Amino acid sequence: AEDVMLAYNFVQQKGEKHIILWGVSMGAGAILRAVPAYHLHPDKVILECSFAKLTDAVKGRMRAVNLPGTPLAEILTFWGGIENRFWGFSYNPADYAQNIHMPALVCWGTQDNRVTRQETNSVYRQLGTRKKKLIFFEKSGHQSFCRNEVEKWKTAVKSFLQ
Repeated sequence: AEDVMLAYNFVQQKGEKHIILWGVSMGAGAILRAVPAYHLHPDKVILECSFAKLTDAVKGRMRAVNLPGTPLAEILTFWGGIENRFWGFSYNPADYAQNIHMPALVCWGTQDNRVTRQETNSVYRQLGTRKKKLIFFEKSGHQSFCRNEVEKWKTAVKSFLQ
């Protein structure tokens, strides 16, 4: 979230008036945290493959390498938080979404083995804006939609930005 704030401030200091934040996976979670935490006011946000809670993200990693999500996700969330001096169980992008009041585009790949449809729906439902759109990419997993489903992604983003 701090990196998002620093990038936002840098672009703003360069004189840009219309800032759009675009994040994928952890980047989307960082945007959801940074906007309320640092009182950022981007024009719009694009959130791709966002997890709902940090423990969900860790469970997704475990699934990707064929390990059991529980109890490993809880252990790693706890230990990672201790190592990095934060309480990992309170890092919940879906909860932060309530503070997103600007237009939001949420994207998810139906073949995503790291982020579930339920997590995506949770983030989307909790967004604090009525100006929101959810797009599913049927041929994609946890990857760049811009590269994997080029035309669909370009159409969705172009429409959102207009």
